[in-house]
Amino acid sequence: MGLTIHYSLRLATRSAAVAERTVRDLHAAATRFAQRRVVRRRGYSDAIDVEPTAGWCFTVDIGEGCEPATFGLGLYPAFVADGARRRRTGFGGAWTFGAFCKTQYASCRGAEHLVRCHAAVIDLILLWKKAGATVAISDEGEYWPGLDPRLLLERTESLNQFVAALAGATKDACEAAGGPPVQSPIFAHPRFEHLEAEGAEKHGPVLGQVRAALDSLPGTARPE
Repeated sequence: MGLTIHYSLRLATRSAAVAERTVRDLHAAATRFAQRRVVRRRGYSDAIDVEPTAGWCFTVDIGEGCEPATFGLGLYPAFVADGARRRRTGFGGAWTFGAFCKTQYASCRGAEHLVRCHAAVIDLILLWKKAGATVAISDEGEYWPGLDPRLLLERTESLNQFVAALAGATKDACEAAGGPPVQSPIFAHPRFEHLEAEGAEKHGPVLGQVRAALDSLPGTARPE
């Protein structure tokens, strides 16, 4: 759970040499980008793992609280064995890559840090477009494509409220039942208690359903 940027890359070539050179060039470009801007896979198809037959990738450390972003290109088979069946993967014929990067908890370091990290991930993805790849971006923070930091901050605040309230309710229930401690990056947010209260007020009915579900588990008692 968390505000995430999903992205895919596709390079219209069958040449392994072109694909490798593109990844290496973009790795160099990302390194230069990181020096200026950044604060210090595997494919799938219909729930079946599809291993690439060849590929290259690299990872960029974006900043504290933000997941690293991985980029690359892989060549995937057009068909895979699924038991006795031979299933089409939807891949084949081009060098592709798909990944995601969760940026939400960069907000634990402040709004400016969040915007800087989130924008850096988008800009790194767009380097691939400049290199000739077809790029698809799905930004849960709504920063892309308008590049409006205000929308990003509003979306992050709303999701932080929900996650804080949910994490708080789950933590209370587990503590009351003597269960294992609940861990979440949202607990490190300097405004956690405010976010938890705001989220509880805003999402009361949903949280009520969560508490009821937790109470129904064997050995779980409702917190006082």
